[in-house]
Amino acid sequence: MLLGVTGVVIGLVVLGGLAVLSSRGTVKLQGDPVFDAGRTDSQAPAIARDGPILLGDVAGGDRDVYLQHLGTDEHRGWVAFDTRPPGASRDCAVHWVPEDEAFEDPCTGDRYPPNGEGLRQYPVTIDDGRLRVDLRRE
Repeated sequence: MLLGVTGVVIGLVVLGGLAVLSSRGTVKLQGDPVFDAGRTDSQAPAIARDGPILLGDVAGGDRDVYLQHLGTDEHRGWVAFDTRPPGASRDCAVHWVPEDEAFEDPCTGDRYPPNGEGLRQYPVTIDDGRLRVDLRRE
């Protein structure tokens, strides 16, 4: 019985300590920096049909990313990039304009090509048919 009570007390102390540390910003929880964005054979047709895929906040913060496929070969032509220019608010996230085949910034009117050139890019690799987006910052 004493061991059970001691275990509960220790557990509560540890949880309390973690709560205090995280409120001070000294504990940083992180997931895998390489995001699994699905299978090439399902994402390529979806993008061809509906346009680029918005991966909202995939890294656990305010980093929204577009996954885009260019061309007809499902194993090539993959790009991933930020949805907004550096320093811009989420309200200024670019949106896809299908008839123009371009992204447009609703705050400035700036246009970006289908590959997201001019926006922060993230490497995309294919591993056994699965798309991996590397979200690590330089």
